[in-house]
Amino acid sequence: YPLRALAMTAALAVFWPFLSKLEWRPDAASLLIGFAIGLMWVAIPVKQGASPYGTLAGAWLIGWFVARGLGTIVLVPVIEELFFRKYLERKLRLGQGMLWKIIPALIIAGIFAILHDRWVEAIIASLAFSYVMARRERVEDAIVSHGVANAVVFVTAVTTGNLSMI
Repeated sequence: YPLRALAMTAALAVFWPFLSKLEWRPDAASLLIGFAIGLMWVAIPVKQGASPYGTLAGAWLIGWFVARGLGTIVLVPVIEELFFRKYLERKLRLGQGMLWKIIPALIIAGIFAILHDRWVEAIIASLAFSYVMARRERVEDAIVSHGVANAVVFVTAVTTGNLSMI
């Protein structure tokens, strides 16, 4: 996973001029929705699988957890929300009005679910993040909401020892 985190960081570095201009002013609703999505994700039981970090120990294990935490809480939400909400969902809005917000959100939720093992939870999360972004037309809100959800899942996974829920 540390190599994945490095690759994600490198990919985001290309977009730094755009990212540096984003206004990070999340509102309470974005935070609460993210927290609720995180709670939903951890409330639905998932069978514990094999250790994702193999036989790592000591500093290597700490490094793995740091990389996994940063990837899960920061990098993945930025990449996924920029792609799914900021780019793809907006490209699918072929007209004005509520219907042209709902249809793309449903399509994106289906694609988002395909990329996640837990597809029901992913559909609900994707629709929630689409709603969060649509409220104020700010992808930053969706990124923060997604990050909060992933933080809840990551902290719960680490504290319970069930890293399969990530």
